[in-house]
Amino acid sequence: MSSEKHRKLKLTVFSIRMQVITMFILLTVLLVGIITQIYTGYYRRIMENEVIRQTINTGEQISTKAEMFLDEANKILQWGNSTDAYDFLNAEGTRREETLQLINDIKMYRTSMLIDKTVQNVYLFDIDGTTYNEKIGIYQREKYRKSIYIYEKIMQQQDCLIFVSKNEAEEDMILYGTSLCQPATGKIIGYIVIEFKNKAFEKILDDVELGDSGSFFMINDENQEILLGENRIYNNLKGKITFENGNGYMQVISDKKKVLMVYCKIPHTRAILGGCVYLSELTQSIRNMTKIFLIISVFLTILFGLGCFIVATHITKPIWMLKEKMLETAEGNLNAYIEEYHENEFGILERQYNTMLKEIRELLKKSTEDQQNLKKAELKALQSQINPHFLYNTLDTIMWLVAVNENEKAIEMIESLSVFFKTGLSKGMDWIPVEREIEHVKSYLYIQQSRYSDILQYVIDISPDMIQYDMLKMTLQPIVENAIYHGIKNKENGGSIIIKGNMDGKFLSFLISDTGVGMEAEAVTKLNERMQENKISYEECENGFGLYNVNRRIKLYCGEESGITVESQIEEGTKVHIRMLAIRREEHKNV
Repeated sequence: MSSEKHRKLKLTVFSIRMQVITMFILLTVLLVGIITQIYTGYYRRIMENEVIRQTINTGEQISTKAEMFLDEANKILQWGNSTDAYDFLNAEGTRREETLQLINDIKMYRTSMLIDKTVQNVYLFDIDGTTYNEKIGIYQREKYRKSIYIYEKIMQQQDCLIFVSKNEAEEDMILYGTSLCQPATGKIIGYIVIEFKNKAFEKILDDVELGDSGSFFMINDENQEILLGENRIYNNLKGKITFENGNGYMQVISDKKKVLMVYCKIPHTRAILGGCVYLSELTQSIRNMTKIFLIISVFLTILFGLGCFIVATHITKPIWMLKEKMLETAEGNLNAYIEEYHENEFGILERQYNTMLKEIRELLKKSTEDQQNLKKAELKALQSQINPHFLYNTLDTIMWLVAVNENEKAIEMIESLSVFFKTGLSKGMDWIPVEREIEHVKSYLYIQQSRYSDILQYVIDISPDMIQYDMLKMTLQPIVENAIYHGIKNKENGGSIIIKGNMDGKFLSFLISDTGVGMEAEAVTKLNERMQENKISYEECENGFGLYNVNRRIKLYCGEESGITVESQIEEGTKVHIRMLAIRREEHKNV
């Protein structure tokens, strides 16, 4: 095999291995990619939902703390319904005695509360303008601007936490108050208000973190801030969002970032506790986990790729071994058998390869033998043409004709002899037209009839359909020669030879009949069997050329379907059937 074919075969085997490896790697990457996508997507959704749930839970916990805080504040507000408060609100004049009692009661009541340290002041207003607070005592609120502002705010928003900034008042204030009514008539007779310290509600958010930049805030239901602090995210969104349905969460965009906003209404108040944080801060752990999973996926892909390489190499190893054996065979080593078979599908290929190699050896041996036999057959065919006895007898006949002044017959004999040898040689060709083979046998019969005119007659009848085909040269003449020398010459009164030819499907069919002495049935059977087996050696062929040699040449050229069959009866003659593959003149070179 040439180096180019060797290279192509290597590339073929290599590409098979690469195709297997590529297929495994692609399937692995696809599978790992799908699993990664599904897992990370599923995990991300779960973790995001868990983060949102935890954030909402944190808000609810803070809301609960705020509720407890305001419950304490409500208890102070409920003090406004006490007898002392009513006495103060209903009293006239200086109210000195009521005030003294009020101071002691409210101080005792407030200091018993958990929220005591978060209270800045407690105000009690009547509708006539008289005001009481712990810091100052009793006074007319017109004399104190802050009291006027607080009174106006609490009249507008009762039962509500109110945050008042310095933009509207002298200082930041957080107020929580309610109206006081006459029990019998329901008429408002005053208001009670708690002023919390500015950082009162910050204790509710102690130890609570919401990412690095997020925080909680508190507003009332009219979006007025109660507790805001340094919540920069909410400051950017303030006025752009509304809180509906009391509790819930939303995702909004701030600074081109996704923000998680959770909120819940503080029970029994008009306050709303909210929290906002960049979602990316809460999901940082998810992204880290996703990166870890991707790293694991890449590692698994590499690991699977290595495994695929090993598996593909193992799978293609039998192909590689088979390829090496085939290369040895192509270089002429017909003993390159595969010693050990694989116990899988490749074992079938390996067994078939060994079987094929064995058949090649047998075919090569047979082809060599056939070539040798063909050369021997051709040699014998040529030898028959220059049979010294035939040539001597023919020349002797020509001399005798000349001696008796039969010059024209002598010339015809010479011409027939010339045609006989010229056709036999045929420029070295093995296939000649049918009509030329007929001329060859005619020339031979003419010569023989000239010698044995008293005992030999012949007839030739060839179908015109056969003329367009070629046939093996020197096929008919040896059969005719046998008929003359072994049939007609041995009969007392001589005999005749009839040659007929016609088409039999894709075969040329010739029948050569003689009226000679014939053969016994046993000899005919033995003769046909040996020609059918086609195993007779040339050393066994009697009488030189004969039937065996013609039969062997026909089978070597045309296959086992072609050949010779003999029929014969004692004293009645012999029939020789010749069957030969019909080859058109333009095709015989490929036979």
